[in-house]
Parts: sequence; structure tokens; C-alpha cells
Amino acid sequence: RTSSQSDPTTAHFETTASDEKDSGNVPGAGLNRRLMRVHHMQQQFSWDCGVACVMMVLSPTQREYLIKNLNIICGQEGFQKSTWTIDLAYLLHRFDVPLRYYTITLGVDPGLTSEKFYQYAIYKDAMRVVDRFRYASREGVFVQKSSMSLESIILQLSRGLPVIVLTNAQLLHCSLCLYANARSQLRACFAAASCSTPYQGHFVVLVGFDSAEDCIYYSNPSTKDKLCCCTYNQMEEARLCYGTDEDIIFVDRYYEQCSDGG
Repeated sequence: RTSSQSDPTTAHFETTASDEKDSGNVPGAGLNRRLMRVHHMQQQFSWDCGVACVMMVLSPTQREYLIKNLNIICGQEGFQKSTWTIDLAYLLHRFDVPLRYYTITLGVDPGLTSEKFYQYAIYKDAMRVVDRFRYASREGVFVQKSSMSLESIILQLSRGLPVIVLTNAQLLHCSLCLYANARSQLRACFAAASCSTPYQGHFVVLVGFDSAEDCIYYSNPSTKDKLCCCTYNQMEEARLCYGTDEDIIFVDRYYEQCSDGG
């Protein structure tokens, strides 16, 4: 966290607390399985996985507008071709999507300069990112310093609400894809970077879970159209890995139908 950073932690959206202990009145609570049908979007470049995730949770009209005006909007938002999680929060807010963004670092972790993945990005983006955190409260973007539990994530999914999460792509192992093929797709999408580095930041959309199978479902923008799945432990390892700042966005409005079970 930078020394000039202030805490933008006022609650803009207070429908749910960060950890809802009393789930008795929560729609969908107690389900053993839930799976949302998202409109999958494949990323087109090495940098736009987060934007593709945002597109997946927008309404059809909003999605079409963002696709048609992507370059203009990226310029207006200031992130151009380098997106941080705070940029995704602002982008969702731009489309009036209620959200809760949780992170363990309000700003930029100076220690990330040791990670090859971040070295150039931090040099280029640090001031902009810090300012976006500083003014988030004023702009009406919910940001809170907090580490979210797997229980909270499952509760959010059980309500039929998706989650955008930053992961280490090197630790994502989909049990529904052929491992070699999935790796090759990631390598193709990250052509501008080195997939041999220990950390490769990558956004995915969590869309469901199955407690009986101990698995969590996610839509991976690096794949063409496949639903992906991994164990709870694998997702926890990927999202809690150093470099992610445990960044996670709870999207509190959704447009697609859900498939329930349990």
C-alpha cells in the first residue's frame, strides 16, 4: 500500500454484508448445487481477460454497447490496454451494475515489483490505480479492504449472483478440459507475456458450485466457449496466490437464468 493512499471504504452498496453469517433468509442458501448460464466471452488480446469477464455479467444491450465502443471506453476509463481489478469495478459501475470489490491491498503493493508480470505495469499504472482507489468512494464505487472466505463466495453463488476473481493462471487446472489443450489456449492468449513466469494474473467469472463434487464452476475468457471446473482447494490456491491481492468482485445483479439443484 502506498503512503499517499486513503481508505475508500464507505459502503456504497449495503444489501449484504461481506460475510453473511445468517443465511437463513438468503435466497438459494442451503443449495448443494447451483450453476448460472453466462453469455461466454472469449478474450481477444493478452490484456482484456478482465474486460471479457465484465462483458459476461452485463445485460445483452450493455454487452453489445461495450463491444462496439470498446476502444473509446477504454480510453475514457484511462486503462487503455492495462486493466487492474479497480478498473473492472469502475467499468461495472459505469453500466450501473451493483458490486462489492474486496481486496487486501487498497492501492498498489510495492512488493509486486519483484514479480515479472507486474514490473512494467506498476511503473506505468501505479499513479492512476492509486487515484482510482482514492476516489472510489466519491465516485460511488464500493471498495473494502477484506479477505473473503470460500464460504462467502459459495453463498454469493447460491443466490444466483456471479463473482469476478483474479487468479494465477498458472494454478488453474480445469477438470473438464484436456489439460494440455487448456495450457495451449492460455499460452496463445498470453502471447505477449511469458507463461513460464510463476505468476500470470488472469480474471475468471465464478458461475456455480457443486458441494457433493467439491467443485467450483467458472467461465474462463481464455477458452472459446467451455465451462471450466476445479476443486475448491484448487480455486483457493489460484485466487489466494501472492500477486492477486485476493482481489474479488461480487456482482449483485445478474440477467441470465440459473440452473438449480440440491
